[in-house]
Amino acid sequence: MTVPSSYPVQVAFVVGRRRIRKAVQRNAIKRRLRELYRHRKHRLYQLMRKMNQQGALLVIYLAQTPPTWQQLQASFDQGFDRLLYLIHTSNALPNSAPHPILSNGN
Repeated sequence: MTVPSSYPVQVAFVVGRRRIRKAVQRNAIKRRLRELYRHRKHRLYQLMRKMNQQGALLVIYLAQTPPTWQQLQASFDQGFDRLLYLIHTSNALPNSAPHPILSNGN
């Protein structure tokens, strides 16, 4: 995927209105997610530049209740480490081929 940017990764954060009703809470969760990403993005940038790749990342918050900072940090770290692992182990799969771990087997 080619991203029209000088950055190797573009990222967006989504917190659904149906799950978290109050805008103040949704915005707080997105701010915290952006902060967590900001402190970890250098690892993703290094990996993507090393592989000469670009991409777009969408982070979707799915829980029904607002998390504590520790819960959000633990979940984000787990997901981010998994993302780095999947990118690292993909070893230049063709863009059209689904990743075997991420596909549903169809």
